Amino acid sequence: MHGHSKMLMDREREQQLVNQAKQNIEAFEELYDYYLPKIYGYILNRVGHRQEAEDLTSQTFAKVLTALSRYEDRGISFSAWVYRIATNVIIDNARKRREYAMDPEIIMDSVAGTKITSPEEQICLLESGEELRHCMEKLKDDYQSVLSMKFFEEMDNREIAEVLECRPSAVAVKVHRALKALKKEVENFQLSQNDNYVEL
Repeated sequence: MHGHSKMLMDREREQQLVNQAKQNIEAFEELYDYYLPKIYGYILNRVGHRQEAEDLTSQTFAKVLTALSRYEDRGISFSAWVYRIATNVIIDNARKRREYAMDPEIIMDSVAGTKITSPEEQICLLESGEELRHCMEKLKDDYQSVLSMKFFEEMDNREIAEVLECRPSAVAVKVHRALKALKKEVENFQLSQNDNYVEL
């Protein structure tokens, strides 16, 4: 898990590199080196498979590079723009495959480091990895995205708001609703498991 000390590149330095990279591809290398582990980790937490995460990370940076000349800092940081592209790549991939798999060990490793702030979050996040994977895959794409950014990427609401193009207050609401939806899926899963035991 990375801390916020590594989360943010100096905004001025970042913008300088972006402007240089539009003219000279070599300037893109520093941005690539900085964001590669972050974007790969974010995608890996969403898809669960390392090979697939590597492929989608490559797709993300190909799109970033292709669209770089059109990027302008109009209140949206380069960081948020890159995460937005990554999120769209994940969703497009999920739509193509219509399956969403997350490695239980990756989930439990991430959850183990998560600060539990309420009983509701505790109920949601401390289920078995396999159960959590099963329940997460039933959530809407935007709920999966917001929970991944909040608990796996340790982004604050302002950073998530930039990626999702909404207000930080709206992120707080979305996180709450996503957790409620996850809790409901966990409860439904547990009920179905109990029913299975009764039938035996």
